[in-house]
Amino acid sequence: MDKFHLSNTERQVMEKLWKHEGMVSQAELLQEFFEEGKVWSRQTLNTLLQRLEAKSFVVRERRMVRASCTREQFGLKIAHDAMDHYCQGHFNKFVVAFAEECNVSDKEKQKLKKLIDENS
Repeated sequence: MDKFHLSNTERQVMEKLWKHEGMVSQAELLQEFFEEGKVWSRQTLNTLLQRLEAKSFVVRERRMVRASCTREQFGLKIAHDAMDHYCQGHFNKFVVAFAEECNVSDKEKQKLKKLIDENS
């Protein structure tokens, strides 16, 4: 399930890219991190971007980079992967496990049950 795992540093890069919502130069990213007190070399950022590109999370073109998905799409990919991995792809099992783990209120559980019943 770790195909969607991001290291803390990779997550920081993705957060910057999600804020930009489009192409941004690698130099601009370096500057933003520098302004936050993170003094990274160009090579450090390049290595992080290579890792993210290998995981298909970023698209790079001539020193420009963008996220390949929104934060919300990324979250959905993680949820779908968790459902496949831990609940053998059964949506109902996934929702029940999620509701129990997250202390979902009885009212919210009823809404979820109704939604599942309507779509089964």
